[in-house]
Amino acid sequence: MKILANSAKLLGLVALTLGPVPVLLMSVTGLDAAQADSSKGNGNGNGNGNGNKNNDKDKSKKAYKNNGNGNVKVNGKVKGDIASELKGMNAVRANPNALINANPDSEVGRIAAYRDAALITQQAATSAETALADLVAARQSLAIAEAMPALTAEEIVARDAAIAAASSAIIEATTALVAA
Repeated sequence: MKILANSAKLLGLVALTLGPVPVLLMSVTGLDAAQADSSKGNGNGNGNGNGNKNNDKDKSKKAYKNNGNGNVKVNGKVKGDIASELKGMNAVRANPNALINANPDSEVGRIAAYRDAALITQQAATSAETALADLVAARQSLAIAEAMPALTAEEIVARDAAIAAASSAIIEATTALVAA
């Protein structure tokens, strides 16, 4: 069971680490999946230009190649290449319900699972940070309690109570840290 827990933590850490990658790529390249040009209409690649060699009326300087699927190649790129590379991200951004209702085996479903794993990892990291801060505070309380003067019976009782409270807080914080 401990191996499974460690594997889950490792998977969550990987998801947390890679979580911002798509957002960073979109912000660095200036691409926005919701605004990607996904039109697939009438390529007209090799139409009307240079219809007759000797006819001066319709001289076109360059005819672009049409790949047959309605996408025109311009300068080596096919319109829609970027949208195709984004795959399921277009669906995720276009429809907020896509993540909620997605089949787990689909591209959008895998993105939803990835997002959920990243969120769980972030929550676990926050819980671990809180538990660690509590542990540090409990250890400081224990050090203060152990340094208390204990000359009279009341001081001894107060010191022992402070040490017991700090020790209990250390146990609770350690348990919370292990659970996170």
